[in-house]
Amino acid sequence: MRNLTVLILALSMGQVAAQTNVSGGIFSDVTWTLANSPYHVMDDLVVFETATLTIEPGVEVRVASTKGIELRNGRLRAVGTAEQPISFSGLNSQWDGFLVRGVLLAWDDTNQVQMEHCRGSQALVFMNLDEANHTPYNFIDCEFTNNQQAFYGASGWFAPGRFNFERCMFQDNDWALGDANFYTVTECTFMENGVAVSGANRVTGCTFLDNELALMPAGLTDGNTFTGNTIAVDGGWNNENNRFTNNTVVGNGIGIRMGTFFDTVQFVGNRICDNTVWNIERVAGAVNTANLAGNCFCTDDADAIESTILHAMDNLALGLVLVDPFIGDPDCAGLVTAVPEATSMEWSIHPNPTADGFTLTLPTEFGTGTLDLFDATGRKVRSVLLTGPTTYADVTDLPNGMLQAVLHNAHGVTTRAVVVMH
Repeated sequence: MRNLTVLILALSMGQVAAQTNVSGGIFSDVTWTLANSPYHVMDDLVVFETATLTIEPGVEVRVASTKGIELRNGRLRAVGTAEQPISFSGLNSQWDGFLVRGVLLAWDDTNQVQMEHCRGSQALVFMNLDEANHTPYNFIDCEFTNNQQAFYGASGWFAPGRFNFERCMFQDNDWALGDANFYTVTECTFMENGVAVSGANRVTGCTFLDNELALMPAGLTDGNTFTGNTIAVDGGWNNENNRFTNNTVVGNGIGIRMGTFFDTVQFVGNRICDNTVWNIERVAGAVNTANLAGNCFCTDDADAIESTILHAMDNLALGLVLVDPFIGDPDCAGLVTAVPEATSMEWSIHPNPTADGFTLTLPTEFGTGTLDLFDATGRKVRSVLLTGPTTYADVTDLPNGMLQAVLHNAHGVTTRAVVVMH
């Protein structure tokens, strides 16, 4: 009996040693080690200007409900690895997130925050950068999921390389990057967010899948892919938002929602096709014409292109959109080279039209993937995981009408139309 008691006590002591409770102020340099992980932030924690908080790879940080971590001119170094990422999450429910205050000196190149291979979730605002002046701020190979808002704000004036997001994943956030006018976003993936990016100044090489609103641009947008979003891009192109080039906008509800002055704008080399509601929807800027010559609409039929554009030809209160069909090259081969082409794999849906459901047949080399169904408003009404050469999708509960079927896998993205007739 005595031996059993000692064993229980030893196990209990081991559990206590493996957890570290923290709160209050950090006034000098400190390192949170893997050996003492997880760290439970039980009350508000403030890192002062005299201190750097360094977090080792593999450490788990869990923050109590309504509590947060403030960098009051203090610094954060959270550099994990692919094998040992650093994680930040709520201890028992939503936490407040990081408040970054860098206000001693403006633009002093002190690199206040460096995050690599980190995961952030369950925060009200994972990181508020609205008072952040001690740039640059770098977020590399990180994942941000299930936050009410992942990032908000950026203080100061725009300069390239001050707020950097590289190869990051944003998924299931109500708002991923908000008020992001000074952000540089490169090769990131945004999936199933409410609003993915609002106002980022430079967005290049990114993928936007199944967001309600993918991008409200505020600068350079080049070489991105938009698929399965309710609204892919919503912007007013003018002197400040002056470049939208080499993007693929295919298989969304609304492709481009456009309120525009269209002054000195580069809007060329884009593939804008097969969006179920509109390829282009004009909503403002009635006295300004948007000249979209030099873009691909995947057909050489001028009437077919016109039918996918809502503008002055349909409503005199709207602005005019001009396009230039690629008569000799309706598929616009080679026009867009900065983004991957869609897969050429053959796949079929049978029966089509259907009353109850359909069988999706894929080639054996397809592998795994996802089939998403969108209604005429661009709303996703069904998502089916594909794990074999044949998959059945039930549509008995969906209303009559045409659906857009969007197939995703490692080879790319393709679309088909499905008609439901009960």
